[in-house]
Amino acid sequence: MLEFKNVTEKKYIDIFLSTLPYDVLIKPFKKNTNLQKKLAGFRLIESASPPKKIIPILREEILKGNIEEEMFIKEWEKIYADLVRQIQPLTLEKIEEKVPELLSLYKPEVIFSALLFSKDESYKKILQDLLDVIEGEKEKIEKNIEGQEAIDKSVKINKKLLKEIEKLRKKLILQEKKNIMEIERLTEKIKEQEGEILNYKNKISQLEKEKEMLEERIEKIGLEFEKRMNKIIENASSKERQAENLKILVNRLLVEIQQQKIDFNNALLEIKEILSNIEEKTNFLFDNTVAQVAVTKEEQEYSLVEDLSRMLKIID
Repeated sequence: MLEFKNVTEKKYIDIFLSTLPYDVLIKPFKKNTNLQKKLAGFRLIESASPPKKIIPILREEILKGNIEEEMFIKEWEKIYADLVRQIQPLTLEKIEEKVPELLSLYKPEVIFSALLFSKDESYKKILQDLLDVIEGEKEKIEKNIEGQEAIDKSVKINKKLLKEIEKLRKKLILQEKKNIMEIERLTEKIKEQEGEILNYKNKISQLEKEKEMLEERIEKIGLEFEKRMNKIIENASSKERQAENLKILVNRLLVEIQQQKIDFNNALLEIKEILSNIEEKTNFLFDNTVAQVAVTKEEQEYSLVEDLSRMLKIID
């Protein structure tokens, strides 16, 4: 293999393998379970195990001799047979002239690999130029990859954000539906309350009318009560006057009765005194009469009636 400054065999292999399609690169993994283990369980599809992941593994296995590179070379020759046919009969000068045209049809890695297989020292300058192109393309690709990774990252973030936005949108729609249902429920409740308020207003209006009627009745009753109270007061005053007069009259009667009682008592005392005097006089007369009767019984005719008559005369 031709040697170039700062270019290792690993580099040649990487350039060569990068020109092969994915279905060719993945074949050894499908046949060898040990290789599959090196993919750490990733599936044997390009999205899960892309070329940038499997090419380093293949390169190391080729260098170790675990994989025959001839298999890949044969596959490469089948794929790029037209390119091989075009450059095989050409001289160095013609190839140099045709390189720009070929670069418009093939990647520089493909042309580099085709010339590298010839092992012709005269191609070193062309190969070096192609390496420079490849490196320049690589830098662009790496930048593009970085940009793409940034884009992919942004896309992932955007996808994640879109998912979150979708979740939020669904949540908002659900919440909006709930809010609408709640608003409808509250609207119905407000209507019910408005109906109740209207009923209350009607009741209040009716109560106010009843209040006015009651106030009128109370006013009439008050006036009637006032009239009756005035009449009662007048009657009470009249009765009080009558009672006062009666009281005065009764007091007078009591005074008179008291006086009469005093007079009666005095009269009784006088009567008692008279009776006492009468008794004394009667006793005295009786004693005298008895004595006289005893003395003159025989001498004169006794008459009690006459004696009493005389006694009364004496008293008078």
